[in-house]
Amino acid sequence: NQPKNLAEDLRIFFENLEEPREHYAFGEELIHGVIEQCADLDARIKGLAQNWDFDRIARIADPIAFAVRHGDARSFIATQRGRVLALDASGSTETMLDIHKSLSNGGEQGLLGLAFSPDGSEAYVDYTDDSGDIRIDAYSIDGKGRFARSSRRTIISIPHRSYPNHNGGNLVVDAHGLLYIGVGDGGSAADPDRNAQNRTVLLGKILRIDPRPSSDVGYAIP
Repeated sequence: NQPKNLAEDLRIFFENLEEPREHYAFGEELIHGVIEQCADLDARIKGLAQNWDFDRIARIADPIAFAVRHGDARSFIATQRGRVLALDASGSTETMLDIHKSLSNGGEQGLLGLAFSPDGSEAYVDYTDDSGDIRIDAYSIDGKGRFARSSRRTIISIPHRSYPNHNGGNLVVDAHGLLYIGVGDGGSAADPDRNAQNRTVLLGKILRIDPRPSSDVGYAIP
């Protein structure tokens, strides 16, 4: 949206707050600063775009996440329909993983995130399972970048059955191997269950975990 539309959206938002403004983690001064920065960013992007040149290297349906793997020249692309593709410099793709039969799909559901461990020996995928819950699974990766289906283990499963939307899905691994998970707020609109403000549930959060299993669960808390 153009900055003027963002400003109008924010004005409407503040007018329709159901709770006092002080309950929110931001204020109007911050929002006005964001509006100004959006206007500046919009102008800069338009200026830079005049010098950009793009070459199409592949045509992929429903790409949702992009990842690189240590020691592998290819790029890895996750599609919302449940496939992980390896893309080489010539534009050729090879399916490394296909979990479409394990997904709830459509709308904002499906395979939503992909990341690799720092050494490239393990991959992590974030998806909505056939019950609508959010799951993060790990797979061992062989020397050719193939996912070992038999190695699949569930790191964490997060209940998400009230609504099909707002699942999140972004995965990021840091240099120490810790996994960051972006989790949606549980769905509908405007977080009606206030999950993001509730510290007793995992919805509406950014989680940081050690994806290596501990004694009783599929992960450890750093």
